[in-house]
Amino acid sequence: MIDPQDAVEVAHFLWERTWIIDDYLERSDLPEEHMEILKSWKQCITGRFIIERHLKKGSVFISIDDNSVFLVNGIVSSWEEMLRNAPMPTLLDATFLPFKNAIISDGLVSVMPIIFGPNSKADFKEIYMDAKRNGEIKARI
Repeated sequence: MIDPQDAVEVAHFLWERTWIIDDYLERSDLPEEHMEILKSWKQCITGRFIIERHLKKGSVFISIDDNSVFLVNGIVSSWEEMLRNAPMPTLLDATFLPFKNAIISDGLVSVMPIIFGPNSKADFKEIYMDAKRNGEIKARI
């Protein structure tokens, strides 16, 4: 079994050095479609995010760095299923990856044990609503 902390360290190493993907692809005999997916992962976004709400099409994440709003899909299960007992909004560290016409996570997510008050919740909702009104929700990287 893999130690989760080891997996996180390997992932952080890779996402900070995405040129490793090019080195791997030079030696790879993967199908072209798979190679394109891996190449796109060089556009990964790593950071701290607020999950503001869950929608049918994915979950709404707000970047702590710049208030960018992302619509992120689960890989196998929805974010709502994965974070079933987490209070909303939820603060977490994650890495987002492009995958075909969607955004997914690398699966190594760290949830922060923070509960937000009503003012913060209202602020996050307003960030989401502004992005929605202005067509600024990013569903692709």
